[in-house]
Amino acid sequence: MTKLSLVLKETGPRRIRTTNKETYFNYYRLRIGEISMITSLNDCVYILRPGTLPAHVYKAAERFGINLRRDGDLGWVFYLWLLTPPPPSSGMSKYYVEFNVEKYYDFILGRSFGDYPGDEYFQNLLNQMKFRRNDKFVNLNERQRYVYCLNNSWLKFKRKDHVKFYFNCLTEEARAVS
Repeated sequence: MTKLSLVLKETGPRRIRTTNKETYFNYYRLRIGEISMITSLNDCVYILRPGTLPAHVYKAAERFGINLRRDGDLGWVFYLWLLTPPPPSSGMSKYYVEFNVEKYYDFILGRSFGDYPGDEYFQNLLNQMKFRRNDKFVNLNERQRYVYCLNNSWLKFKRKDHVKFYFNCLTEEARAVS
């Protein structure tokens, strides 16, 4: 008998315990991607949810302490936070399915920070994006920084009537999708 089998026989197999926060973080990591590999919304898989509006993204950003009128280039993080369904094990997935978009967003945006399963993952993603942006900004002047933020502040939305449009979180300009 080898030492390993002797140890297993004496102690039994060990079960690795994870907390709900770790389980939820891993769910989002598997569903969206490894934070260190994500650079923009283009790196993520998501589905436009009819009825998701810019106002929802602004409220989500406020929940994380971000003003999109100043940091519009980070709007996609909150957009993705809204569009990604919660883990089935969280008990919140039923609300994602049963509630209409308005009611669901009111429900999750009214919760305290940390009460929603994706809060930790998206806070880490947000911190990573801020860090990367600050690295880019080191060599840019004020005008170049503004142009960078302006160009990276566009999000695509779909109204309830399925009409798609683009919205710039920095300038609050909307454009029809052609």
